[in-house]
Amino acid sequence: VFHKLKLLFQQSVNAIKEQKRRLKQLAAQKAALQRAGVNSGPSASNDTVSLASSQAHMVEVMKMMRRMCMGQYGALQDALRHQPLSQASINLFDQAVQYIQALEPELKDCITDGDFDVVEGATRGFLMLADAMRGPNHDNQLNISQSGIFDLCDRLFARIRIDHVEKETKDKEWEQKKNVERSKLKCAITECLAAVLE
Repeated sequence: VFHKLKLLFQQSVNAIKEQKRRLKQLAAQKAALQRAGVNSGPSASNDTVSLASSQAHMVEVMKMMRRMCMGQYGALQDALRHQPLSQASINLFDQAVQYIQALEPELKDCITDGDFDVVEGATRGFLMLADAMRGPNHDNQLNISQSGIFDLCDRLFARIRIDHVEKETKDKEWEQKKNVERSKLKCAITECLAAVLE
């Protein structure tokens, strides 16, 4: 089970990198066509695939891991970090932090584009890490605090900002939904940081 979860994290990080590469390639092709004076037409928008399409299962993985950590039952919290009866122990908290780090550069654009499934994966990841440290579980607190989580949280707080929504804007509801997603992500990050201090 733990090996399969590690593979899912690795495949998701690789899928993010591949998706970024494809999007850069499509943008370069579109720019070259525009420089040549060729109209790319409506098919270009169909070529782009949202980042969420390659990340749909990660929300469920984060949910399952969070449920293992809920209730501050130390044995299940520790099982995600260290499996003493396995030949090779896998630290899934490090995998989760690496996954969120891979998502981090894309989160701002995902919110702007309405790719909320990707944002939900990051939000649930932070909530899972928070539940893993509650109790307090000192070993998990120490492990997660050494994973680069503080720099990640700092970058996200600096990058994700709540937008002011004018009262008379025609897309008012859509802009408010984006702010709700930004707020959920920031609240999850705050919960994670607060759990380190428990």
